Amino acid sequence: MQLTFKITQYLQVSTHVKEQIEILASKIDSENLIDEPNSNLLRIIQAMNCQVPADVLFPYFINLLSRSMKKDRCYLLHHSHLETLKCVGEEEIHVLKILKDKSCQFIRKSDLDRENNRFTNHHWEKFEFPKEVLKKPDDFYSYENFLRSRLKLVQWPVYKQDGIWDSDIQTGLMEYSQLSLTDLGRDFVKNILSDED
Repeated sequence: MQLTFKITQYLQVSTHVKEQIEILASKIDSENLIDEPNSNLLRIIQAMNCQVPADVLFPYFINLLSRSMKKDRCYLLHHSHLETLKCVGEEEIHVLKILKDKSCQFIRKSDLDRENNRFTNHHWEKFEFPKEVLKKPDDFYSYENFLRSRLKLVQWPVYKQDGIWDSDIQTGLMEYSQLSLTDLGRDFVKNILSDED
């Protein structure tokens, strides 16, 4: 395979990655297959050299590799996608896959502690994200926080607040929020997932 040979002029490639390159190249129309290795392709291969094929994230590296080999897709692949993929784990990927097709709505109710001027007794009236599909549902907030604060792939803004009133005295608050992918998150998910995901 000509492309594989050209790649090996730049870096050493493990046997299992060579096999993946040749499998992918055989599935790409010859007119759409890149002629020369690009920098994204070489960086992805370097990362894959350090991956075990049995690793649950390996298929996502293959999807990035596939896109970097196609003339009509390689220019859409941002260099940050690889670094981001190296940062996430299986559960964060699962959160992103759930958000790929829909946003999740939330309503949180809180009581107003008038004496201390703060809201307490927070509880969810509506919680659309299916935490139960995660291996560690209780870690959902950690996954979400990492994807939002560190990687900027998701957003969870409060878009509406309604006071709860008893006559003319406020007794609580209803907060409406939505968890969704950011533009960066949508682009990342589109590039790491296969068309079947």
